[in-house]
Amino acid sequence: FKGVQKDAIQNAFHTASRTMPVEFTFELVKNRKDTFLTMTDSNTKGLTGKVLKTEEYDTLEESDHWARFEGFGFTTPNPDAIGARGQGKFIFLAASKSYSMYYDSLREDGTYRLGATQATKTDCPMLHWDGDEGHSKLQELTDIEPLSKVGTRIIIVNPIRELVSAFIFGFWGSLDKTKNDDFIHAIEETWFRTIEKGRVKIRIKSPDGDEIVKVPKEFPIPSKDTAKIKVWIKKNDEIKLPDNTRFRIKHLQIACKKGGEVPERLRGVAIIHNNMKITSINMEGVPLDIANNIYGFVEFDRELDRELRKNYNQNPNHYDLKWRRAVPKMIKNYIQ
Repeated sequence: FKGVQKDAIQNAFHTASRTMPVEFTFELVKNRKDTFLTMTDSNTKGLTGKVLKTEEYDTLEESDHWARFEGFGFTTPNPDAIGARGQGKFIFLAASKSYSMYYDSLREDGTYRLGATQATKTDCPMLHWDGDEGHSKLQELTDIEPLSKVGTRIIIVNPIRELVSAFIFGFWGSLDKTKNDDFIHAIEETWFRTIEKGRVKIRIKSPDGDEIVKVPKEFPIPSKDTAKIKVWIKKNDEIKLPDNTRFRIKHLQIACKKGGEVPERLRGVAIIHNNMKITSINMEGVPLDIANNIYGFVEFDRELDRELRKNYNQNPNHYDLKWRRAVPKMIKNYIQ
């Protein structure tokens, strides 16, 4: 479920409006057709562009977001995007018991399209319906209403138990209705800095409730020391490689919480890369009662962020860095 939320929200930023925060909703739906997990973005442009055949992928343009969503194995020319290789769709398909999903998009020009795919051992065929035909087909297949706001929705068919239980225990008929915060904690951990900046609003809906994701209580970090928190802040620091290549750390903020451990998922200094936390650097060589109280984040300027995307993302999931290479190693040494 951690990969599902990361790739779903990251995809929304690829078509985001520059003037409004992305709005994103996860919803569990159980109706007469089946159980579905829907993941819907708005304040985006929708999946623009043509439906392309595999042999036509060499004609891709930057605006061909529909084809980029469906395709597997190509990179994006946008220097400010990570992922965009189609690999995230495998995560969504793997989250379905039948390895199937639907996806629909309403674009700014008012056009609507529905797509469907199911992974098999040898193929991943894709079907499409436009306009009113798409509306009718979605109702027939899922009993879900078509999109009414510009944006995109991914519909995972019959999601696996692990994903559903991350929302809420008891959805499968159990008498245990204890709330499970695993999913919301995963979103908080990944997107806390972007939520704090007001760039995304994330909502989770399930049969047992409706919740807006907020930043963890440890954030925002105070701008100066308090009685319970010691703070270190660095902004616009220049760092350089042995060959004198220079980069800039945009913002480093570290806190030490006195008299109480920080939750494990928030410990260390989070690496913020293209809006999301991809990994973290933990304190080394200090007692655990200190290391377990340290948390914070580091952000890079555009040039360093782009440099990391060129050669240093940890393939295939781009949720880590290749720490032995020069630039990540320089960042790690600076933080430590």
